[in-house]
Amino acid sequence: MTNTREQTQEEQRRQFQHEAQNPASDKTQAQTEIDLRHYAPIQSALPNEANGYDWKRETGDIQSYQHNERGGWLHIDPEGQFYDRQAQPISREAALENAANSVDLSLSQGTQAQSTAASSGNEQGISL
Repeated sequence: MTNTREQTQEEQRRQFQHEAQNPASDKTQAQTEIDLRHYAPIQSALPNEANGYDWKRETGDIQSYQHNERGGWLHIDPEGQFYDRQAQPISREAALENAANSVDLSLSQGTQAQSTAASSGNEQGISL
């Protein structure tokens, strides 16, 4: 059941019945909205290069995508700004270059992110 904002008991009963009778349609709509939020940044920022990238995670407003063949990563916010693994803004060209070379760099970047997190006292080692 969704938000019960000062609804009458009758309104709550009708809403509950509707949700009980149509759970798939509500889930489908919610899934579509989630997919839109996840894939809109890459489709907007890279309309011709988005094929082959799958959404992997969301960190704040930044959506992260991994190429399904090359393994390269892209991190993009809703405004189309690209980011590196440390959540620092980078140019579109740099992001595409990093994604193309990420197979070679992934081990060294992962090690660098861990050491940076350890030295900054960030126990979670947050990186994109």
